[in-house]
Amino acid sequence: MQTVWRTPVELNVAGSGTVSVADPREALDYLTTIWPDQTSELFVDTKAACMQALEGVIDGEACRNLFVAAGQEAGMISLSN
Repeated sequence: MQTVWRTPVELNVAGSGTVSVADPREALDYLTTIWPDQTSELFVDTKAACMQALEGVIDGEACRNLFVAAGQEAGMISLSN
């Protein structure tokens, strides 16, 4: 199941600038490939939420909220997201 977020998340990627993340699949890709801290509890919870959103277990917007919080924690998302 693909759940596109109502509002994409702007992610600041070192060396690449800003990228727009539109859904849990894209978020999961970034979490598993370029995330600077893959050990925090929020990272682990967000990764699990992305997988659950893709399976239709949780709402995509709940996943987005966690992704924004994890991005803020990692310094990759400004507070305006």
